[in-house]
Amino acid sequence: MLTEALLGASLVLLRYVEDDVSMGRLISMPVHLFNTFLLVGAISLTAWWASWGKPWDLKSEAKVKRKMAGAIGFLLVIGMSGAITALGDTLFPVGQDYQSNVHSFAAQILVDFRIFHPIIAVLSGLYIIFMAIHYERNGGDRETRFLGRSLTFLFLFQLLVGTANVILRAPVWLQLFHLLVADLVWISLVLLTAKVLTKEE
Repeated sequence: MLTEALLGASLVLLRYVEDDVSMGRLISMPVHLFNTFLLVGAISLTAWWASWGKPWDLKSEAKVKRKMAGAIGFLLVIGMSGAITALGDTLFPVGQDYQSNVHSFAAQILVDFRIFHPIIAVLSGLYIIFMAIHYERNGGDRETRFLGRSLTFLFLFQLLVGTANVILRAPVWLQLFHLLVADLVWISLVLLTAKVLTKEE
């Protein structure tokens, strides 16, 4: 929470707001999103362990740890690339004449990068979906299967929202909804990880 506040304050103090197009802002946005995901994950785990969740088993199979770490890593990459793309769509709306404003290296990255986020999301998402389906079908209990099913549904829904975002040229309200669903996907993955690594009694 403290780092989230510091990052938010730095955006204002360094004037990475409004129409600022700089490398500093380009770097700060995905870092801010990364920290937000960590904060949301921490809140989710706190609620999970404070209610019915059980402690992690740090001696879980290495294969399981690698599988979940891979999914978490892929989703973080998707989210951070999405933060860059959202900034580009905000500063340089699709369909408008913005070429005259693309006068810096950072601006050129923001314009060119928007094509990569959907590719990253689909390719990385294949791993996440296959992993979620595996636990949906082979989960040892009802909670694991439910979390796997929720993650599968939410990620597929997110792909539809992302597609609509591209087709409608990224209106602000849809970008916000896209971010909301991203948080729900992240929460589902965090909780599925917590459940998969739960210490057996």
